Amino acid sequence: MVPRTTTTITRDEVWRAFRRTPDVRLRERSHGRLRLRDGRGGPEVAPWLGRDADTVRGWVHAFTRGGIQGLEREPIPGRPT
Repeated sequence: MVPRTTTTITRDEVWRAFRRTPDVRLRERSHGRLRLRDGRGGPEVAPWLGRDADTVRGWVHAFTRGGIQGLEREPIPGRPT
């Protein structure tokens, strides 16, 4: 079961992160998180975003551990191309 609520982060904070960031991946993850907070389940949100349920579940766990910062992309090692 995918946890649907995090009490320390409000829906408005997730919404602001979703709306104002230039990071497309963070917007996608935040948008998925909003759908989950609205009561939808991970298996329902995943196809809506074009992802699988395991990916959405990973985002939920990252959000639970680190809040909005947990949804940000990890630095990619190596030289940029």
